Amino acid sequence: MEVNPRLTSPKEVRGLLAQLGHRPNKGLGQNFLIDANILDIIADAADLQPDEHVLEIGPGLGALTERI
Repeated sequence: MEVNPRLTSPKEVRGLLAQLGHRPNKGLGQNFLIDANILDIIADAADLQPDEHVLEIGPGLGALTERI
C-alpha cells in the first residue's frame, strides 16, 4: 500500500479499507465517493472561497476533503 493512496482508485481504496480492517455496510449507508469526475462537480458547485468554513458530514476516507 502506498503511503498516500489515491482515493479515486478502487483498488487502492479497497486496500486501504482492508488495512484499516473496515468493511463498508451499504445497509447502513456506507458508500465511499471515489469518482474523480463527481468530486470535481461537487467541489466546483460548492464554489468555496478561502475565507469560508466547511463541515463535512461522514467524510469517509477523505476524498472530497482532499479535493476541496
